[in-house]
Amino acid sequence: MNTLKKYIFRKGLISGFSCNPFTVVSEEVGLMIQLSTTSVLNLWTASVVTNTGTLTWDVTGDITPISKNENKPEFDLALNLGTVDMSIYDVSLLTIFDINNLSITDINVSEALLLEELLVSNNDIELLDVTNNTLLTRLLVDNNSLTALDVSTNILLTNLECYSNPLGTLDVSLNTDLIVLNCRSNLLTILDISNNISLTQLYCHINSLTTLDVSLNTALTVLSCFNNPLGTLDVSNNTLLTSLSCANNSLTVLDISSNTLLTALGCNNNSLTTLNISNNTLLSTLLVYGNSFSSTVTNQILADLEASGVNGGILHIRDNATGQGITDTATLRATPRNWNITDTYTT
Repeated sequence: MNTLKKYIFRKGLISGFSCNPFTVVSEEVGLMIQLSTTSVLNLWTASVVTNTGTLTWDVTGDITPISKNENKPEFDLALNLGTVDMSIYDVSLLTIFDINNLSITDINVSEALLLEELLVSNNDIELLDVTNNTLLTRLLVDNNSLTALDVSTNILLTNLECYSNPLGTLDVSLNTDLIVLNCRSNLLTILDISNNISLTQLYCHINSLTTLDVSLNTALTVLSCFNNPLGTLDVSNNTLLTSLSCANNSLTVLDISSNTLLTALGCNNNSLTTLNISNNTLLSTLLVYGNSFSSTVTNQILADLEASGVNGGILHIRDNATGQGITDTATLRATPRNWNITDTYTT
């Protein structure tokens, strides 16, 4: 039985050549198997690199490694669907397991106790048990079919990406080392991140959150919470924010006076009647269309952008619900400012 340290199995690119349908790189103790192709005819070259030399041969078709050794690797030339059989490997030393984009429906990593990175994005996994994998620091399970995910024992996690699943709940209260959390495009109605004070990036957009408390998450630099039914959002404590996207909510007030490092703000399609950006002198992307600004508010936004001195920015302001337009954008559009401004509705 081979002992795996790293297992990587994916579609994609290698050395600049298109690999269709699969690229496989599997690193074991003293053994690496690499499959790649440079041919549009889908002719694959498989190489086994060992301590004693290299063997090469050609195969065609979809490739699944089912067993390997230094003398005679074997491949299953069938579609890569269904269960990943880890029983043929000794996974006691496995630290990285990467099998993206393979339509996998089931995977068992319960015996991989040293696993630090589990990357199983873009499959069809419905159930995933990572309770034994207490050394995990990186868990990518996005674009699967998970309805539940228990990460209560994975207290070393720094990166959790579970977006595009039908998750109804997510408890990260014990994951206090989290730096990046991406749980967008789920079915979440509640998200408690009060214990996750190390978070620098939070992506929770396209859910059903009615409240979001980020007051304790003072390390945040990126907050994306658009497409939720949020009625309020307080970012006054998040002074390190450089990017804030809170579009398509139900906000009537947005105070960004403390967020002086903001370079990108998207608050379009809310119910804002005013927006003060006088302190946000670094803004280079501003999306504010679909609110209820008067021409006075709109023109003040333009005046503040003009005073900031930022060149080459993007402004989507368009006529707001009042129907009152923009009196002058000529200075921002002209060289050397060169702002890209959308101030009328376009299709």
